[in-house]
Amino acid sequence: MSGPAARIQAQAKLNLYLRVLNREESGYHSIETIYHRIDLADEIAVHAEDDRLRAIDVQGADAARGRAYYTVYSDVGPDHTGRYLDRYVRVGDEWLFSRRRVTTDWFSPESFGKPINR
Repeated sequence: MSGPAARIQAQAKLNLYLRVLNREESGYHSIETIYHRIDLADEIAVHAEDDRLRAIDVQGADAARGRAYYTVYSDVGPDHTGRYLDRYVRVGDEWLFSRRRVTTDWFSPESFGKPINR
């Protein structure tokens, strides 16, 4: 591993509202959700292989868009890959997510997370 790495807390959340919307071509559904972060987290290691795999485009003093690619590994090796398509807003001195769209672009044939086409 040659790129930057970090250990972060993946904070747990409690869904207060969940509305399932239209089914996408991927087999997943779009959702609307409201959630509340709770005082519980997993520690995960994040590693970036290549700076070309992520980008942030500033759209003004208080708004930005970002995108990053991800790969999930499981017992079968690379399990699935996709993209995070994010929007951020500045609130005081912090940048917060205002929207996150997650795409899944590829699944291993043995993937644990592959959608079931019905």
